[in-house]
Amino acid sequence: MADRTEDMGTVKRLKVIRDNEGDVVVSIVTGRGMPLHEEATESDAAVEFCNSGGRSPRTFRALLALLNAMEEDENDQSDPHRPVNAF
Repeated sequence: MADRTEDMGTVKRLKVIRDNEGDVVVSIVTGRGMPLHEEATESDAAVEFCNSGGRSPRTFRALLALLNAMEEDENDQSDPHRPVNAF
């Protein structure tokens, strides 16, 4: 799992996880710390791409590369906008 605060603000974050089935889930996390997809509103902002049998193998591989890049960014330097109690 990796999450990064947006460059143009300090409230929203991009969160990318690989679940226990190997699927990749991308979501936007709001300032309240809750992923938009858990709010049951029209602003649903989470997508899932399957590890096997999915229709988007290149997109899946690109999202894995994104996840790896985000993890490397986190290792390279701490994000000054990241809340102390985040995940």
